[in-house]
Amino acid sequence: MQGQDHSSHPPVHKPARGGLWWTVWWLAFALLVLALLPGCAGIRMVDPSVTSHTQWTASAPSVQAGDTFAFDRLPSQLATGEALPQSDLEAITTQALAPLGLQPAAANAAPRWLVQVQARTQRIVAHNQPGGWFPQHHVMISSGGGFVWSPVFIYQAPSYSTEYQLTLLMRPAPQGPVVFESRAVYDGPAPERAVLWKALIDAALRDFPNPPTGPRRIVIDLPQPDKK
Repeated sequence: MQGQDHSSHPPVHKPARGGLWWTVWWLAFALLVLALLPGCAGIRMVDPSVTSHTQWTASAPSVQAGDTFAFDRLPSQLATGEALPQSDLEAITTQALAPLGLQPAAANAAPRWLVQVQARTQRIVAHNQPGGWFPQHHVMISSGGGFVWSPVFIYQAPSYSTEYQLTLLMRPAPQGPVVFESRAVYDGPAPERAVLWKALIDAALRDFPNPPTGPRRIVIDLPQPDKK
């Protein structure tokens, strides 16, 4: 009899096919998330829709360099605003009005203009995915071995987005009619709140004091964070 080879070899374990595909799927998903994160964090511009109206009068022909203004708050704005604290919103507006020749009135001094600025957010349903029960068809094998189409209704949750609205009004003090009205609306990817509201204020004041009448799309470039 020939001698038997008693040398032992470690068993070779082949990876399960299902486990391999599961690993590949998760790697692809992780790479997709990493690819999307820089895009979300590096928003470079916003393009709000702006609608402006003016009605300058003989007593209030337009803004002159060096004119002063004060903010006129609604009763609901005396407390913290919904979208941004009103004091922060007015501070951003003051910065935007300075290049236009408007300066805050000194304490106890009568301003030439009254400015009212309001920011609010609204949750809206995306038009392409309103939500509801939708039929989905699946193939089923009957007891006789044939194939049949079986409709199954699946609930699809609605897709929401946030709409940002900014309204700016200007009137002669102390109780004149509104002579400038501008509204900026944006519902796309949003940067940090303070940066977004500054962009909407800049858009609302574009071409001040005589902007075109009617809706228009305005592109505002956003400041990018310094790379360290």
